[in-house]
Amino acid sequence: MGSCFFKNDSKGNHYNNQKYWIVYFDEDCGNCVHNLIICDESMLDVVSNISTLTNVSDIIGSVNELKNAIDIKFSGKLKSICNPIYAPADYTYEYIVLTSIEQQ
Repeated sequence: MGSCFFKNDSKGNHYNNQKYWIVYFDEDCGNCVHNLIICDESMLDVVSNISTLTNVSDIIGSVNELKNAIDIKFSGKLKSICNPIYAPADYTYEYIVLTSIEQQ
């Protein structure tokens, strides 16, 4: 389970801006946050009303930052990110090629 949104930042934070993101918090690791940038946006046709979030931090530290994102269940294949950012070790950033997605 994760939170899906379209990132549209206007404060100069252009890290993978104008992209769809999935963020999920690892239940077995209190501080772990996984950030996935969606590669194949055509899979999103089955999800309605994906919110656009503005001024989202690159390092999302709280689920409150995602309060308008929609909840989804998803699976996919992860790919290394081309332009990694420096973040705490318990934060991951990867691309995802979705194999399934459904709104919760």
